[in-house]
Amino acid sequence: MNCIIEQFIVFRTNDGHKGYFQKTRSFDGESVNFSYYGISREQARTAKVLESHKVETAATAYWNYHFDMLSPEMQKLIKLLMPNLEDRDKSTLRMPNELATLARTKALKIMGETCPRCSGMGWYPSNIGNGTCFRCNGRGKVLPKITDEFLEEFSKRLGGGRCSNGGGQ
Repeated sequence: MNCIIEQFIVFRTNDGHKGYFQKTRSFDGESVNFSYYGISREQARTAKVLESHKVETAATAYWNYHFDMLSPEMQKLIKLLMPNLEDRDKSTLRMPNELATLARTKALKIMGETCPRCSGMGWYPSNIGNGTCFRCNGRGKVLPKITDEFLEEFSKRLGGGRCSNGGGQ
């Protein structure tokens, strides 16, 4: 993160939607930003507060909120690559969506299967997108569904290839 999260509040609106408010300050203290995501300021006034965090716990709560937004399968994949994730200082880690991208890339490299649409060419004759295969994004490989069996096989193939630094910035 390139700022300090001073406040983080998670809300649930009357119609069941979840959203959050964050107050951030630049490291130099020059600028302060107030942001609402998934909820408006007006909705926040009447919404139920589910969590409220100040500076000491705000960064961890913010990180955990975004980690919980990932699919359970992606969470398992990240935890497999970073077995000490629960013990890490979340303010020093990359954001969960970045970790998901890194985990997906590593899994694709080790467990990727030939794309059935383009037969591994990364290209598919079409007049859209210059022919780049949309199924594999031009990589020629796709990731099979992440199941417990997939994770077990991935763990075997990984051997000692887990991330020791946790993808820190």
